[in-house]
Amino acid sequence: MLSATDNDYMSRVGTGTPMGNYLRRYWHPFLESSQLPEPEGNVLNVTLLGERLIVFRDSAGKVGLMQWNCPHRSAPLYYARNEESGLRCVYHGWKFDVTGQCVDMPSEPAASNFKDKVRARAYPVEEQGGVLWTYLGPAQLKPPLPQLEWALVPESRRVMAHFTLHCNWVQTLEGDVDSSHVGFLHRTNMRSGAYDARYVEHDNAPKWIVEQTDYGMALAAKRAGSGAGAPPCASQPALPPAAKITMAAAIRIQPGIAGRASLAPRLARMVTISLSAAGTGSSRTPS
Repeated sequence: MLSATDNDYMSRVGTGTPMGNYLRRYWHPFLESSQLPEPEGNVLNVTLLGERLIVFRDSAGKVGLMQWNCPHRSAPLYYARNEESGLRCVYHGWKFDVTGQCVDMPSEPAASNFKDKVRARAYPVEEQGGVLWTYLGPAQLKPPLPQLEWALVPESRRVMAHFTLHCNWVQTLEGDVDSSHVGFLHRTNMRSGAYDARYVEHDNAPKWIVEQTDYGMALAAKRAGSGAGAPPCASQPALPPAAKITMAAAIRIQPGIAGRASLAPRLARMVTISLSAAGTGSSRTPS
């Protein structure tokens, strides 16, 4: 149980907060590519780590993610026109490319270079595995894009779904690695066969096996009587943005170094959950 102070420390993710600074050191999946299907299409509102942003796909197919308001008079860029490789504010016509650079300023004389001095706050975006990823942290500390298995397989081998959870990212991760709730919340008769919990319902106080890895750790919940027909429930949190949870897997518990138990996964079926501190809003079609 966390105190109110500790809970705030863990769950506040705005700019300058301890957890916000931490999460900004990683790439985050925030939108499916199919939600921005065409160049010069819809402009979308998104909220990432407490920041209000807009996202668009320009004429060349590049994706821009930038502050929601124009740096000139704070007009919402949600209503901007997505045209000719940039986003043009409807108030004074200032136009920004996907990097946030102002590239046109109709109110200035043709000889003026003032537009070169103006930038909107923008973040890099990469597309991988049918998903848009962004990095919100310091440019000099940007890590490589994570190479998660589900994002590297052919589209025919991947099934994706997305939904919004109204809670903090850390709280969601806690649920993903918590196996003791499975025998109650995910009982077979409550899930209409969608998830077979027969192997976990008989023991709601599993013993944990924890293995440190180069990406974080791997966890396995070993229940009484677990054998070849009742494999442990294993999860591999990678902070952030993913937690790999085995559903119907063959996991061998084998002796490890210095007598510690070790996980040797032979996964038959698994689910990888990618979690981001993101919420998408409405969209509009430019007129």
